[in-house]
Amino acid sequence: EKVVDDGDENLTWYRHREWKPTAEPKRDFAPAKIESPADAPVKVEAQATTEGSAWNAAGTWEDKDVTEFAHKIFKEHLKGFPTIDAAGGAIDIEDVDSVEGDAWKPVSRGRRLHMFDLSFKIKFTFKWMDSSGQRQIKGSIEVTDFTHDVFAEGVASKPDLRLSCPDLRVLDAGRKQATEAALGHKSWPPAAGTAMKAVEEKLKSWAAEYEKAG
Repeated sequence: EKVVDDGDENLTWYRHREWKPTAEPKRDFAPAKIESPADAPVKVEAQATTEGSAWNAAGTWEDKDVTEFAHKIFKEHLKGFPTIDAAGGAIDIEDVDSVEGDAWKPVSRGRRLHMFDLSFKIKFTFKWMDSSGQRQIKGSIEVTDFTHDVFAEGVASKPDLRLSCPDLRVLDAGRKQATEAALGHKSWPPAAGTAMKAVEEKLKSWAAEYEKAG
């Protein structure tokens, strides 16, 4: 019978105790720095300038009522009309003292729009001379559906014009026809030299200031 000595080399199960340090140099532990969010570089993205309030940075729909302002400057522009020659007489246009409707400047997708829908009356006096002396009649042209689309490029929009002058019947046929032509209410844009052409020029002036006001 073979007796196994404790020192026999076959006892490999015990050899894990025989580990010895290697000759590698000792390395010191160096902790790595972990950056906090505050230390990390901040990426700044440029944003396009948009119209509207500070809270509406996304440029979504935002409405702004400017009716009072629009009415105020409307009456400042719609005055001082020239005298229009008509049928051997003259048409005098009164200053516009009243306007109705709304005006608003919404922001849509970062773009400011200049919108309005107004109505008003153009009052006039036609004076002429005949065998009995100077005579005159009064009337008005009601303007409705005067909107921001009227002067917009590429948009076929026009206001509605309605003449109210019952006393036109006192005129003879020729003078009546000539007076109506001089009023210029039957077409848009109005013909040159007519009362409504003078009104249109004032309206364009008003619209330019209204849009410029922002």
